[in-house]
Amino acid sequence: MEFRTDLPANFGRFRLLRHLGRGGMAGVFLARHPDFEQDVAIKISHDSVDDEPLRAQRLLNEFTVGSRLTHPNLVKALAHGVIEDRPYLVMEFVDRVSLDNRIKQHGPFALADALPIFRQLVTAVDFIHRAGAIHRDIKPANILLASSGQAKLADLGLVKDKSSDLQITRSRTAMGTPDFAAPEQFEDAKRVDYRCDIYSLAATFYIATTGMFPFGRGNQFQTLLRKSQFQVQPIAQLLPNVTVAMDQAILRALHPNPAQRPQSALEFLAGIEGIEPPNRAIISPNLTKSESLKRVERRTNTRFSVSLNAQAELAGTSRVLVAARIEDVSTTGVRIRLEERVETNAVMEIRIFESGSTTPLCRKVRCHWVKELANQGCIAGCAFEEPLDETEIDLLVRNSSSSVDTFVNRPTSE
Repeated sequence: MEFRTDLPANFGRFRLLRHLGRGGMAGVFLARHPDFEQDVAIKISHDSVDDEPLRAQRLLNEFTVGSRLTHPNLVKALAHGVIEDRPYLVMEFVDRVSLDNRIKQHGPFALADALPIFRQLVTAVDFIHRAGAIHRDIKPANILLASSGQAKLADLGLVKDKSSDLQITRSRTAMGTPDFAAPEQFEDAKRVDYRCDIYSLAATFYIATTGMFPFGRGNQFQTLLRKSQFQVQPIAQLLPNVTVAMDQAILRALHPNPAQRPQSALEFLAGIEGIEPPNRAIISPNLTKSESLKRVERRTNTRFSVSLNAQAELAGTSRVLVAARIEDVSTTGVRIRLEERVETNAVMEIRIFESGSTTPLCRKVRCHWVKELANQGCIAGCAFEEPLDETEIDLLVRNSSSSVDTFVNRPTSE
């Protein structure tokens, strides 16, 4: 049985009003039912009970845990059952957008806006831990931001609950999302403890405030390798006005050794709010100086003076393109002249046009300094999220419409 996502349909006595989302396990719909006073969200498995019994068990687990753990910042589970051989879960409906979609549409949050959200999430996670459970799948897609400003943690299907006899994790299997799960979850998800949630909270806070994944992009093996080797860019090198306490709290929470992490969700919250725990040694990631600065410090790289036409799409502007011109380029970033003014820390996708090609070179960048122009627009120094390789640099330099000079160490005032 397949459900259309563009029109209402019936599922037993449920009237499906609107499609809300689709995951690997189930589709989620806004629904109406005569037994519920308000509209609800219903998660319906893609597969039958016989085809995928583990998925049915996870929905049952989500109901068992979600109906027991009642907290204002957790999505409450209301009912569970099977219709037409499809297991389903009924949840409270939250008029919301996921944190994941909010970041994709509007870019990262300012620290002052992120902290109230994470205060709510930490209280929910602390509540889960005190109840003897572990979430094991905290990530931006599972965090709902209501129009009222309330944040709710959803998707309790992977919760490890000491009070439940459900066994949804086989020994020695991995569980969680690679970009946000703690490294021990890839080794044996059944044996992890509450500190894996602290790790995921920190990874989620990192991307929510910087727009970047703490361990970069790549396949699962590359990500896990960087995690195990603690190759993370300190958030203090990416954002202005980050306190030592916040930087250390995030680094500790992302440490591959759970013993080095904050020992409670509330301790992590205190750190990101600027409270340094007593008697904790300063911790540093395993990066050389050149590696740790490669995405934010362009003065350490040879740069080429060029003149290239470009366009810039600001995060959250719904494909509004701004005319731009690249004035210099290196493997790790660009100096770009824009017709519109942008803010420091703004995230953009730039499209650099090469002569003789109809396909631009597209890269995401973050502005690390901005100099406003008297007439209009600005000049910005931006770092690539992923560096260019030598072939791409060579192609851009050869396609430049101006004479090319090579230089190092341009003064910071520019």
